Amino acid sequence: MSALLQRAQGRNADAVTAANEALLIHETNGASRFRNRIDADFEIASVLAVCHTVLAVIAVEQGDPEAGAARLAEADRLRSEVGAPVPRFHLDDVERTRAASR
Repeated sequence: MSALLQRAQGRNADAVTAANEALLIHETNGASRFRNRIDADFEIASVLAVCHTVLAVIAVEQGDPEAGAARLAEADRLRSEVGAPVPRFHLDDVERTRAASR
């Protein structure tokens, strides 16, 4: 996922662009092109949750804890719907962002 890689490399503006593009593609094209996956709903919800998490982390870092909290809530909702855990590589970011957005 481009947004995650951009974030890991410290390219927050590019990460925001990539995450928003991925969310827009899903919103406008839906999930039909991924239906050949073994568990398409799980994979799609997990990817969308990562996008929302990246956006949440960056929002909080940029001083917008309300936007961060809303993005984390959406990521949590998506993961909950399919039983997906927070990926290990995102645990620290999620906990730090959650604490800062309270």
